[in-house]
Amino acid sequence: MSIESVARSMADENPKKYFSSTQPGVLLHCIVNSAKHVGKRLDVSSEQEFLQTSIIPLQAGKSVAPHIHLPRTSVAGLTITQECWVVVRGAIKVRLFDLDHTLLAERKLITGFLLTSFRGGHALECLEDNTIILEFKNGPYLGPDYQKFNA
Repeated sequence: MSIESVARSMADENPKKYFSSTQPGVLLHCIVNSAKHVGKRLDVSSEQEFLQTSIIPLQAGKSVAPHIHLPRTSVAGLTITQECWVVVRGAIKVRLFDLDHTLLAERKLITGFLLTSFRGGHALECLEDNTIILEFKNGPYLGPDYQKFNA
């Protein structure tokens, strides 16, 4: 199956969640086509994840009152880096890996798609010139904290 046909087949699964086969029930990755999401707010992340991502449809006139976020004391101790990529323009190919580095899926993401990686490995390849993605991850950033592997 081509990566384009896989991307089309994902249209019915929004969001598409990938769970570990080595640790059943552990959510690794989640892909959402924000252009296909309608209705109410969709919280992609569960409450306990370090990185919180949501799709929030808004209607004209909707507002959020002025506010400030207060500092919190972290009780988590050990943390991992979690990432979210949003394709603003163009197309990328992502490969999603399980905790043991086995390939779970290969997907083409186009404008409007959001990928959140909570655990497991991932790789990215740009498919079109002038592609722009936004990357979000929890901090603080203290330099590379990842391990490369062959796939």
